[in-house]
Amino acid sequence: MALREADRCLGLLRALDAAIEDPRDPGQITHQQVDLLRQRVFGLALGYGDLNGHDTLRQDLVWQSAR
Repeated sequence: MALREADRCLGLLRALDAAIEDPRDPGQITHQQVDLLRQRVFGLALGYGDLNGHDTLRQDLVWQSAR
């Protein structure tokens, strides 16, 4: 949760999102690019080096509250 709050205050992931062009078709997008960046960066910060555990983690109440 501290990482989330730091990101909210600093806006680093929003700035990164603005710097990276999103080539996806807007009509086909389910998740915004900034949300995918947050998932990846927060997962790495928590020690999850790959995305294999993210499907399981989304059921975890602690992980859900960190959004």
